[in-house]
Amino acid sequence: MKLYQKILIGLFLGFFAGLILGDKAEYLKPIGDIFIRSLRLIVVPLILATLVTGVASAGDIRKIGRMGVRTLIYFMITTTVAVVIGLVVANVIDPGTGISLGEIKEVAKPNSVTPSQMLVSMFPVNPMEALAQGNVLQIIVFAILLGAAISIAGEKGTPLANFFSSLAEVMFKLSDIVIKFAPYGVFALIAWTSGKFGLSILMPMGKIILAVFIGCVIHILFTYTMAVKFIAKVNPIHFFKKVLEPAMVGFSTCSAAAAFPFTMRAQKQLGVSDKVSGFTLPLALTINMDG
Repeated sequence: MKLYQKILIGLFLGFFAGLILGDKAEYLKPIGDIFIRSLRLIVVPLILATLVTGVASAGDIRKIGRMGVRTLIYFMITTTVAVVIGLVVANVIDPGTGISLGEIKEVAKPNSVTPSQMLVSMFPVNPMEALAQGNVLQIIVFAILLGAAISIAGEKGTPLANFFSSLAEVMFKLSDIVIKFAPYGVFALIAWTSGKFGLSILMPMGKIILAVFIGCVIHILFTYTMAVKFIAKVNPIHFFKKVLEPAMVGFSTCSAAAAFPFTMRAQKQLGVSDKVSGFTLPLALTINMDG
């Protein structure tokens, strides 16, 4: 049985187990929490190692610049399409009607940030602090600069390049170990969710769930199918079979970070170059939140 099939079974069994157990499903939550924490502990070292290795092995730094520009343009286009689909679906279905989530007494106005402030904040003063806090954007900037410096250093940078390459491989092996527990983690998380809220709360939210589902299906069938077929020249059915695992984990955990190791694993199965995926996927985790 394939992993995504086990995850789907865990998802459905967890839903019904939560309805049966009710409040007692709370006892299953630590299993799900441990699974999420185990996935997230992989993310930061995996991003750092793969990105440094990808940039360092690129040879010509200008290649990274060109790849970065194309990646950002692609992300901006797909995100814009996602926003349009979301707005249209929400206005047609009107999913919030009749649902009360409590009264909002006070709304704190967020501090405005200028483009220059945003740009400056991307550069870490202390890379160790950025790693400790899991600030993905700062980690990406640091990794790109470090990888570029390793590439420029030539032979003297080779030992450090080998270290990050070895670290990336070890983190992939660690992610394989953690990923084997995905069906059980998903089961525990969904059981806790359905046990805590029950059908009395989940049923009125059916319209919201339907709206999200419709929006995602449109985005998948239109945006990604077109991109995979006409830009990547890959069979969309083959592509979606490989990305079903990270999609299921992202759906059940509501976390792109938790799905990241699955995404890295899927790109290897699809035959994507490590140089490409090591640069684009960490970037997508930060600025390509189409969901």
